[in-house]
Amino acid sequence: MKVIKRCERTSWNSNQCVNGWNSYKGLDNSILQNVENNMPFYFTYPLVLADGMTIAFRFQSNGGGGFFWTQDASVRFTVDVNGKKGPNKLGRDVFLLYLRDGKIVPNSKYIGDCETNKTGLSCAYRVLTEGGMNY
Repeated sequence: MKVIKRCERTSWNSNQCVNGWNSYKGLDNSILQNVENNMPFYFTYPLVLADGMTIAFRFQSNGGGGFFWTQDASVRFTVDVNGKKGPNKLGRDVFLLYLRDGKIVPNSKYIGDCETNKTGLSCAYRVLTEGGMNY
């Protein structure tokens, strides 16, 4: 990966790497305000790659005000294949993935959510298991 820009940790606001929280939508066009801690890039450290892709590594907050990777020893991350450009939709250009045991695996927590009338949290899983965007 050729990283051309590293951004500060995101919270609610946009920065040089990602748009603001209300810019990201589900497949059903809903704003992702209550999904995966309020947006795909909430509490992430985004990187912009030379091809325009944004990859953001996700941290969980703990009760003491600090941050850690995740509770299940995997690294969660969000990929926006075309960066800040639209459509900024889960399942279209934004996907949730994990790095677990040295392998990139899709988010399978919400299997069945990758339909045009749903949010699209499990679309990375569906694309990888079906070999394309069959929705």
